[in-house]
Amino acid sequence: MEIKLRSFKSIGICLITLFLVGCAKEELGLKNQSSTEMSKKTTVSKTVLKETTVSETRTTEIVQSTEKIVDEQDVSSETIALLSDYFKSEYTYFTKIYDMYEEVKAANDDEVKIDNIVKLQEIKVGDELYGVFKLTNSFFYNDGCMEDFYILLAKSLDDGQTWTEVIGELDKLHERQDGYVFTEEDIIELENNLINLKFSFRLDGYDGLIGPIGSPDFLKDEEKSEVLDDCGVIYNYGDYWMLHTYPNMEVTSYYSSEFDKFTINTVATQRKDMMTYNGIKIGDSRDKVVDTYSKIEGFINIVDSENALAYSEDLQGLGANMTFEFKDEKVIKIIIYNAFD
Repeated sequence: MEIKLRSFKSIGICLITLFLVGCAKEELGLKNQSSTEMSKKTTVSKTVLKETTVSETRTTEIVQSTEKIVDEQDVSSETIALLSDYFKSEYTYFTKIYDMYEEVKAANDDEVKIDNIVKLQEIKVGDELYGVFKLTNSFFYNDGCMEDFYILLAKSLDDGQTWTEVIGELDKLHERQDGYVFTEEDIIELENNLINLKFSFRLDGYDGLIGPIGSPDFLKDEEKSEVLDDCGVIYNYGDYWMLHTYPNMEVTSYYSSEFDKFTINTVATQRKDMMTYNGIKIGDSRDKVVDTYSKIEGFINIVDSENALAYSEDLQGLGANMTFEFKDEKVIKIIIYNAFD
């Protein structure tokens, strides 16, 4: 059976560009907003926006599913091999990675051993089953310090017991009293290579989602690109910043020579065929923006001025951010970007 491997989010390319300097610049005020307590139930019902279009008569289809914690289970040798191969392919800076059943007589500081693999949770979405697996590893450079990695696998329901596809590494899990969980939103984030699903755009006619740190590979026929000088920090020789210009939209990305890929930092749009993941589009009222984002757990209103609102999940505005610009109480521009200190 063919084994497929999808790339996961690059670690560390979290940058802010000078492209955003001046946005909502004078009336910046940091506000505290309490987060509600996470659910403590053993099972959780979750709603996910499956497909929408940006039109006045659009219909949003809601998909209901149930997330369930499973007992830690033994993992088949095929699954262990799949996870080990993935870990080795992604963490190539270790000179050697020992498998679970491989004896270690003497290890160097730049070596690591996979000590244990267990399945923590699985979830059914459509015709596919997803499972989260915990890899516990020993790092010899730190006196055998152990660290856990969480990797998401998938398989078709027709594939029986064999996990066939690595979706990627989960960099966040949602802690509950009875353990850790992942959600459909985590799956969508990984498949679209996003830093945060809630800080992304939908675009009519485009199957994926657009946002930091995804790929600027949409609307290629409309794109005009130019290299930006003195735009931000350059981390490696051969790296550079790029401005991608589309009708009524600009995208700033960072090119990594090490990975030979572009990752989005900023999307600024005035297009009417785009909307945020939570459904806000050009022309919507300020009241609708406030009503929508005041209800999202963990969202903080970091800018509240006459002509702009900005939201983040960090009080200092680090990480993913979203800014709405207004004229006559209507949205005229939306900017989603990744701010890094």
